[in-house]
Amino acid sequence: MTMNIGASIPAAKQLVAAVENAGGTVPAALTNALDGLDLLNAHAAPSDPALSILSAAVDGTLDAERLDQLCADAARDEAINTYRQQLRGRAEGLFLDRFHRTLCGGAADEILDSLRDQFTSAANTLAEATALVDMTVDPRQLADHGSPEELAAYRSVRPAVAKLDEISSIAALFGPRSISWAVLDLPQGVDDRGLVDEAVCCCTDGDLVQAGAVFRARTSAVPWLRITPHLNSIAEAKERLRLWAEKAFDATVSNQGRGRFEDGKFVPMPVANPYAASAT
Repeated sequence: MTMNIGASIPAAKQLVAAVENAGGTVPAALTNALDGLDLLNAHAAPSDPALSILSAAVDGTLDAERLDQLCADAARDEAINTYRQQLRGRAEGLFLDRFHRTLCGGAADEILDSLRDQFTSAANTLAEATALVDMTVDPRQLADHGSPEELAAYRSVRPAVAKLDEISSIAALFGPRSISWAVLDLPQGVDDRGLVDEAVCCCTDGDLVQAGAVFRARTSAVPWLRITPHLNSIAEAKERLRLWAEKAFDATVSNQGRGRFEDGKFVPMPVANPYAASAT
């Protein structure tokens, strides 16, 4: 998996902060990498060695042996600082690459695992509320005529939706269209314009493109009221994406008439679907 163009140290820190703010757990390998880079960048430059030599001369402790020692110390410090500066110049790329590889190697799943109980709880709360309350009813009418149970259910919707939005925004960073921390590959050779990362990562059933349309219309309607929320593992999201790509490829590539003639007979030569289960 190639690192995305939007990957950066600020983006990595934003991911870590988002997971922590949502109540999730960030794998130590990710935070350790960022802490190591901070330590490298925060190291102060060494002081001017000439000042130590001058001080020793003034207080009368400078002799040939002392001068040699101070020069040796200064040369070592200068070499270390020069290498540190050179390392800083290429360290960000190295640390970002390791950060992304760690996500692809299982850290993304660890993050999702740490958030799944909260996501499921919010989804259950929303399901229970919508089973009790007609969300199309005017809130003023509900306030005047609703039962205490209905009012409590209605009030539970907003925080449940907020939690689903919060966690899905993290999961979407691992989706195939993410510009920062994509863990899933974007299928090639098919029309991917209908894909939405939340539809890949955060719901379990229904057509992937139709679910994507629900999320694209989120400014006018709450998507979680129209789909089945489920925080997929990376493997589940990958399989959901593969199933869509398999159908999309078959719809895009027509094998009608593909082949050649041998001895006056037509020999079909269909293009294999690279997303078929047998091909993966």
